[in-house]
Amino acid sequence: IDLEVLGEDGTIKDICFDGVACTISTASTSIMSELLKDKSVEEANIIIENYLNMLYGKEYTLCVCKENTFDIEFIGMR
Repeated sequence: IDLEVLGEDGTIKDICFDGVACTISTASTSIMSELLKDKSVEEANIIIENYLNMLYGKEYTLCVCKENTFDIEFIGMR
C-alpha cells in the first residue's frame, strides 16, 4: 500500500492510499488515514506508536481519540 500525505504547517491535511492488499490491511489503512487527518505530526506519531505497540504485543495506551480533536481519554494500559 502506498500512502500520499498532504501536510501544511505541521498538520496532516489529507491522506490517500493506493495499492493491492487484503481486506483487513485495506480497511485498517482507511481507518488510520481518516483518524490522522487534521492531526499535527506530533499527534499522528503518538497514534501510530500506540498502534504499532498494540500490533507487536508491547505496552500501549488504550484511548479514545475524539473526531476532529486530539482530546485523549485515558482508559488504561495493556
